[in-house]
Amino acid sequence: MSAAKPLSNRDVRRAPLLDARAATRCPLRTHLMIEPPEHVVEQPLPVDVLVRIEEGRAFEDQVMAEVAAAVGDLPDLTGDEAGTLAAMAEGVPVIAQAELRDHAGRRTGRPDLLVGLPHPTTDGRTAYMPVEVKAHLVTAGGKSGSLGPLRACAHTDVAGGIDPATVAEVEGPWTRKRPDDLLQLAHYHRLLEHHGHAGPGWAGVIGSDRTLALVDLTAPTFQSWRNVSGRWSTLEKYDREFGFRLDVAALATDRVDGLTDEDPLVVPARSSECDRCRFEGVCAPRMEDADELTLLPKVTWDVRQRLHASGLTTRSALALADPVTLPTNAIREAADHARVQTSGVSLARVRGADRLSLPRADVEVDVDMESTPDGRVYLWGCLVTDTLDGASSRYVPFADFSADLDDSAVFVEFWDWLQGVRSSAIDAERSFAAYCWAGGGAEDRYLRLYGPRVGVDVEAFIGSPEWVDLHRVARAHVTTGGSLGLKVVAERMGFAWRDDEPGGGQSMVWYADAVAGDNRQRQRLLDYNADDVAATRWVREHLARTWEDLPRVEDLTPSA
Repeated sequence: MSAAKPLSNRDVRRAPLLDARAATRCPLRTHLMIEPPEHVVEQPLPVDVLVRIEEGRAFEDQVMAEVAAAVGDLPDLTGDEAGTLAAMAEGVPVIAQAELRDHAGRRTGRPDLLVGLPHPTTDGRTAYMPVEVKAHLVTAGGKSGSLGPLRACAHTDVAGGIDPATVAEVEGPWTRKRPDDLLQLAHYHRLLEHHGHAGPGWAGVIGSDRTLALVDLTAPTFQSWRNVSGRWSTLEKYDREFGFRLDVAALATDRVDGLTDEDPLVVPARSSECDRCRFEGVCAPRMEDADELTLLPKVTWDVRQRLHASGLTTRSALALADPVTLPTNAIREAADHARVQTSGVSLARVRGADRLSLPRADVEVDVDMESTPDGRVYLWGCLVTDTLDGASSRYVPFADFSADLDDSAVFVEFWDWLQGVRSSAIDAERSFAAYCWAGGGAEDRYLRLYGPRVGVDVEAFIGSPEWVDLHRVARAHVTTGGSLGLKVVAERMGFAWRDDEPGGGQSMVWYADAVAGDNRQRQRLLDYNADDVAATRWVREHLARTWEDLPRVEDLTPSA
């Protein structure tokens, strides 16, 4: 597939070469990296982010060493563009740490691996597919995904040559939704295309379980209201995103060089990058002053542009809009978030929720898990409550803090205990329910990961009324006007964690110390996990007590 038509006629020849992260990076950050504002205070990255980076590099080194051992000869071409081009011209089967540039397209990139494909390009050159190494899961069981055809094999299979067409399609697991991974691979595909060595559109990610997941970059994948067909391929999405950031970079360059006084193409907008961006202190006040729409949950740049086109340019304006006139359920939900944010209340009933539907039982177990940066669960924590015995509770953890973590054994111990509690309740003719706060589906995903691995059928339990996602219950009943994370919801209901820095990111830092033998950090992790399961119980009981007293979102009075 050839590159899409540029989005503008702007001359980009003076723009800097943009790397593989450009298409997913905040476009304003792209501008500010070229034309930084005065008096920017460099903010250090959060410790948990630094831990993830270090873990990711260590994992990449391990995987590359394993691939090198399988291939037999895997020279490192970091920084060697001429060597990379010569290796491709020679048809070297597997190339590591390639260095590629496309000055006409203003691209630069360093794919971890280039893997030769069995069928050459139309002009007889060796075709390659890019492969990246990522310290996270790239497959997860359970439900069908939307990332197009997925095929998977062992990561060391690259040594024998891979033909994606002959690799079996995966049944059950699906590629986890990592748009950053896909757009990064699309960047490398365009670089290969520039040099005449691109394949038909396959690319790969080696995940933390050493699985090489192959994805089709030409398959319809990304949804957008701007596309008549409803979906773009990864390459189409990449071309649009990269092309826009290239325009941003070109204008920023012209401004720095005094060739134009045109306003920047972008304004501050909230994104997942903000918390780890050195310009956050510059953008945050400007977003508040502008009453920026992207401060609302799930209002992406595309949604923001659609709202602006309809004359709704601020949170206050969206809060005052008649829901009947809003085009989608997601935008109507965003309007209700705006009503909460501009009315001053901390919690309200969602629109249309007139009755509380909250499953309860005689024996209740709250479940929360903690995982390593590479996606292995080292702790399953449970709070078991006998609601008929004065609501007495006890915390039961299943953990392994050793350097040679046996995560499957931890799961078996947890699962056997949970099913034992369930069986005892049933034998006593008492009802049973287990609860989790699975906003991102983590608990279900890990049950489905470990169940088949240890020969346990988890599907019947996951699909039963006895397994309750309290996040889903909360989402159907209440809104904070923002996040529905457990920390936010429970704290607004009056719960307090014992630790001053509770959070999954921080727990990864504590875990590294715990593995190194720090018993205080081990206890800190157990206390943090115990508070998490206590918080889910708190939310459940608070909802049962106060539901009737919560204001309805449609009755709130937003500020003008």
